[in-house]
Amino acid sequence: MAIKKELVDELLKDADPKAVFSSDGLLADIKKALAARTLNAELDQHVESEAAATDGSTPTN
Repeated sequence: MAIKKELVDELLKDADPKAVFSSDGLLADIKKALAARTLNAELDQHVESEAAATDGSTPTN
């Protein structure tokens, strides 16, 4: 997947070039956001598949 130059420019617009790769810099923020988005999508898919498997009824453990 190609990342558009405009998106990179927007992300770097107000960033301190020295801090981009630091442990609390832009790259770390992007990694956290991607991980959160991925985990939320995985959880949503899991919940939806369980709901479909139980026909919408409350699952029991």
